[in-house]
Amino acid sequence: MPQETDRLKLPLPLGNENVTRESINGIFEKIDAGVATKADLDTLREAVSKMDIPDASLTQKGKVQLSSKTDGTSETVAATEKAVSDARVAAETNAKNVSLPRTGGSLIGDAGVLHLVGSTHVYQGFLPAGTNEGRKGYLGFGTPGGKDFTIANEYGGELIFRDKSGATSLSDLKSSVSDGKASIAAAITGKGVETSGSETFSTLSNNISKIRTGVIFNNLSYGKTQTGTVQGTNGFFVTDNIITIPSGVERVSFISRQKNTSKISVSYSSDSDTLLQGIIAIRNIDAPANPYTSGNSFLYSVSGSSSYPLRLLDIDFVNREITIQTEDDSQYTSTSRMDNSLNNKSPLIIYAAFYFRNAAGGSYYVNRSISVSLIGRLYFG
Repeated sequence: MPQETDRLKLPLPLGNENVTRESINGIFEKIDAGVATKADLDTLREAVSKMDIPDASLTQKGKVQLSSKTDGTSETVAATEKAVSDARVAAETNAKNVSLPRTGGSLIGDAGVLHLVGSTHVYQGFLPAGTNEGRKGYLGFGTPGGKDFTIANEYGGELIFRDKSGATSLSDLKSSVSDGKASIAAAITGKGVETSGSETFSTLSNNISKIRTGVIFNNLSYGKTQTGTVQGTNGFFVTDNIITIPSGVERVSFISRQKNTSKISVSYSSDSDTLLQGIIAIRNIDAPANPYTSGNSFLYSVSGSSSYPLRLLDIDFVNREITIQTEDDSQYTSTSRMDNSLNNKSPLIIYAAFYFRNAAGGSYYVNRSISVSLIGRLYFG
């Protein structure tokens, strides 16, 4: 049976067949009928050009325009091979710029932000001597669930802070704070409030509030012992100025430095006719030194054979009050002891007076002592 071609089905004579003119003509007629001419192609091309083919979209097939742009936003054009290649090169370049190799690198850009994200804690560790030596420092939230941000140097060295002026260690900062506290404490103490440099800032602040503003103070250390001979019965005074207070002060206060350091002591005398008295008094500078005369005010005294410790002495010229507090914490306020003539318009003198009296008359040698000791701070302002 004769074979045929695949497309036009033209007969292929076998080797033992005779080929006739009619069979050849039939083959050519099939070829002529199956082959398109140029005119046929032109007609087909014209027909295709007149067809209404829609533009392609994300939802339908259709014609599409090619584009080589890599920064466009259109969804109706197709990328060319060049556009795909340009996008690949740009992506590789950006990846190199933002990723840090294991040997280090830089984050380049105006917003070079690196976020460390954790669920319970997160920190950055530092291993300057290699992984075998382990971590030598870190910063971050190192305690799971903790809220403290830690900067830690576990290498045994200092924490150093550096600016354009140079480097400062944490130890230097601590020392500076300690020295500053000591200076502040010394200044507070210098204003009359005893303060140690080891106190907390809260205590320093509290002690500063205790400073009496506009007040001058002197460290007062005074001691005197007196003996003498009494002639007649009127006795005599021996006076000794302790300190001069400038005019215009409204208040004068003496505070003993510690318990039982400020007191008047009178020794025992077996002679009942002899009166010994130690007195602390204040007077105007132009008044005579006699506690019982005008321009003087009697402050504090001991007579007989006793010792009288003093803790606080306060003279208030505004309210014209004198307050005395003894070591046993008994306290009284008196307005009657301030002499009407005593005033702060002129300088004032605080002085000690030693009084001896011989009731029997005649000459009598006092062989017992009277001593006055004042150790503390005197404030006036």
